[in-house]
Amino acid sequence: MVAPAPTANGATKSSPLPAGYELDRFAGRYALGKNLPAVDTKTGFSFNRVGSGEVRVLGGACSEVLGGANLAALLRDGWELEQRAMSSLARSEPAEVLSIHTSAGVPPQLDHFLSALEPHLPGWARAENDWCVNLQAEGASAVHAAIDMALQAYHGAEDFNRADARTWVACGASSYHGPASTSPGGATPLGARAKGLTHPVRYPVPSPFLRHRGEDDASFHGRLLTEFRSYLDTYEHEIGVLLVEPQWGSSVAAMPWPPALLQAYIAEAKSRGIAVVSDEIMCGLGRHGAQPTPGGTGCFLTECWELTPDVVTFGKSIGGGAGHLLSGAILLSGAERLSAASRTAFQSHTYAGSSARALANGAALLDALPSWRPAVQAIGDAIAPIAAELNEASGGAVMAHGQGALWGGLFAHSDKNARTAANLAFKKRCADARVLPYFVPVGGFMLTPRYDDDPELLAGAVKEMAQCALETTREMGWAPAALLPLARPSTPSTPPAQRYQGPEEATSSSTACLLDGPVGPWLASAPLADAAGELGRVVQHETSLEPREVAMAALATAYAHRAPAQWTSAVQAAKSAGLEKMHIAALARGAVPAFESTSRELAVYAVAADLLEHKRVSSEHYAMAVTALGEKGMVELVSAVGYYTYVALTVNAFELALPAADMRAPWKADA
Repeated sequence: MVAPAPTANGATKSSPLPAGYELDRFAGRYALGKNLPAVDTKTGFSFNRVGSGEVRVLGGACSEVLGGANLAALLRDGWELEQRAMSSLARSEPAEVLSIHTSAGVPPQLDHFLSALEPHLPGWARAENDWCVNLQAEGASAVHAAIDMALQAYHGAEDFNRADARTWVACGASSYHGPASTSPGGATPLGARAKGLTHPVRYPVPSPFLRHRGEDDASFHGRLLTEFRSYLDTYEHEIGVLLVEPQWGSSVAAMPWPPALLQAYIAEAKSRGIAVVSDEIMCGLGRHGAQPTPGGTGCFLTECWELTPDVVTFGKSIGGGAGHLLSGAILLSGAERLSAASRTAFQSHTYAGSSARALANGAALLDALPSWRPAVQAIGDAIAPIAAELNEASGGAVMAHGQGALWGGLFAHSDKNARTAANLAFKKRCADARVLPYFVPVGGFMLTPRYDDDPELLAGAVKEMAQCALETTREMGWAPAALLPLARPSTPSTPPAQRYQGPEEATSSSTACLLDGPVGPWLASAPLADAAGELGRVVQHETSLEPREVAMAALATAYAHRAPAQWTSAVQAAKSAGLEKMHIAALARGAVPAFESTSRELAVYAVAADLLEHKRVSSEHYAMAVTALGEKGMVELVSAVGYYTYVALTVNAFELALPAADMRAPWKADA
């Protein structure tokens, strides 16, 4: 007898799935044909998956907060409502509303939900009593709605379709706020750019990807705040909204912000007329476990850390984990401005607060939330020593961190490819151990247990997962020098060590300038500085290339070498030369800018990209460039790429400090 062939998800054709149930036909979170098996029962964090047995789920991306009898109690009001409605429907009698299109009305449960939500707002928002909430079905839409309301409430007098309107959304490096909208359009009431399009340059954030070697926390945070102010100096006239995550999700594996630094960022943005959205889809609804302020409930970190954003978001876990989808954005101040202007949020309204069961579930969770704080803190107390032990045992190869019921860990190699390799090995070990954290693409894991998970049992499973992570780092065999820099003990009187210790001012007639000042390492040799400065002057001012073409070569080179300081200078030069923002944004992603197929710009980019990636120029691109630029222009272009490569190597080798007008390189968002 021939055994049934397994499908891509691991089940066999004879597994107990309903006839015609083909998981390989589902295009969902994972690549088509790579979906995880179906789950038929759950008990706490133990899930039974069809065809593959039990697995202990430690992740789940904050989608569940309660289980068992506690979840049943939360769902009871909505369940009884559905029973009554079903009975009436079966008799063709008038039935209570389960869901209603918002063009026809709203469910009665909306009033209870709003009453349950109000006590969880920050005290200042309750005192002002100028708040409103927009409801959505999932987190990405809630972020879009938050941006939407912030723009209207704080920039409502603007014509959002004007080219100079402040509709860009500032997003931090190493941040994630949901996938791009699936309903874009140029004729939206807020204009095409206002539909959540983030500014092409990311602002600096306190993630390990941006720390310099040898920096203590005070030096690191002080430098970042200076750089953030410089970022705003450069872009505040374009930016309408600043997005922050008080505790990151998958992009930095649940690492919390330093509260005082986040307070300073928010204050700086608001002082310049920029609205602030605090994205708490991952950490809100009490998951953070932080202590509330007097009179507060501890629902949002916004309240616990005394932050003052204009909008705060919440996500899927408000439904408890039963799948009645609900998320939302709370405008903490500015509702009267919307009302007076006869405005509302424009983001999708089809199911924005239309589900009676979702609203009933959400209200029940909000009413019960304060009683679950001790349980969340107990979970944090159980995980904290395991995270600390993993950090120590791995020698810094894993950075584990978190609070309350939101924890995570990063594989700490500085190369993304090395972290990806570690992630694959880690997944295999976790599969063998039958533990399933939430694997984060940046390389590592997140833990998002339910509030009522047994701390002792949970700790046992987390220890097994931590052992998988530790064994993975030992298998990788990473050298300490290849790891991301760790914080060193705080010694404010001692400045961070710098690699280059030579002269900082020109000692010759050198014209070697970069980033509004001489490059120190070049000045160690006066003849070298003179020669480099002269080459730079000729490349930038005395060739047949247009300034925007030279700027493109500089941007492409800075991206290829991941040289943020060089990128800073190149962006300024490109803007001064008239290079369009969409082309700068494309170069920031490593993408091909949308130049005309016969343009000089496309020829310049093609040659630069070939040289930077392949160290050669293809016959096709060589012919294209000679036709467009001539032989002389081709020589000048290759020289420009060579010069900017020299700059990039110098900046990177000596880890030069970023300039005052730093604009953190966009690729760092994908670090």
